[in-house]
Amino acid sequence: MPSSDSSSKPSLLSLQRGLAVLDLLIRSGAGRMRYSEMKTALPGVQDSTLARLLKSLEALGYVERLADAGYRLSSRVFGWGPYLNRARPAFADLARIEVERLAAEGGESACLIVLEEDRLAVRESLSVEGGISVIRAGDTLYFEPDHAGAVAVLSLLSAGEQKRLLAGPFSRFSDGESLADSLRTMSADGDISAPGGMLLDESSVRPGVCRLAKPFHCGETLGCVFYCLTLDAARTRRPLLSILLEGACRRLEEGVSPLAGQ
Repeated sequence: MPSSDSSSKPSLLSLQRGLAVLDLLIRSGAGRMRYSEMKTALPGVQDSTLARLLKSLEALGYVERLADAGYRLSSRVFGWGPYLNRARPAFADLARIEVERLAAEGGESACLIVLEEDRLAVRESLSVEGGISVIRAGDTLYFEPDHAGAVAVLSLLSAGEQKRLLAGPFSRFSDGESLADSLRTMSADGDISAPGGMLLDESSVRPGVCRLAKPFHCGETLGCVFYCLTLDAARTRRPLLSILLEGACRRLEEGVSPLAGQ
């Protein structure tokens, strides 16, 4: 006789696949996708499996079929938004937790900045004992061509927004300096075609000091987490610190409900 554990595996697999489809629709932004788009975004899922999952989700009232061979989330799922928003922690709490975690696990000074209108606001920062001091929470970080944190946030913006901010009062880019040059210098392989990557700078005013930065997009908030450390430490510890920064960005992005504002 098969064990209860083994008999539950098909049901668990179906649940995981069903949740994956709902997650895909939620993260699409519009809450709707064509069947072909879902098939492409879920590699390895057979047509029969996906069709069966969508049929089950439709029968349960979680998705609705559209006339153009697509599917959308039902009003029932969108109705979860207010409850999820109340349950999620405030961004300020997430920011504090992640900076403390970065400093503790990485052993280097850490900081989190966000874009507020036309300036970069320092939300959280923590300078570790014996480490490089980092800009304080509550201060404003200027758009500097040699600062990985500032350049990382700019990399997420449209060309029009970049141009507006670089011409604004909080920019320290001179006429001969370009964002593309900064990105190319700070990117590991010089590839600037994929915004949102890890950037490493070299401070022009603090020789031997650098910032290792990774931007994030959290709901309506654009920002960046970065380490402030010595160049020698960055060269030897970059793989570990990069993993820690990527984890912080992932948790920050997942901390805001994808259903917010729907």
